[in-house]
Amino acid sequence: MSIKYLNLLNELHTDIRMGVYRETGRLPTEMQLAEMYGVSRQTVRRALGILVEEGLIERRQGSGSRLLDAPALWAGKR
Repeated sequence: MSIKYLNLLNELHTDIRMGVYRETGRLPTEMQLAEMYGVSRQTVRRALGILVEEGLIERRQGSGSRLLDAPALWAGKR
């Protein structure tokens, strides 16, 4: 079983917590994330799916992934 999606998920959690995407409120596209982290789009989709389940992002086809208000995350809690 691959743990690449967990590594990516941890990276995205860290980036979100550090405010990397706070200015735009948007994450890079699946393709951009795949290139940035050297993983497949399927791996990206799996990690983003977990972020959706956690209530941290919203995904819309054609519009990408958008951060939702996540006060606990901004406070450094997970």
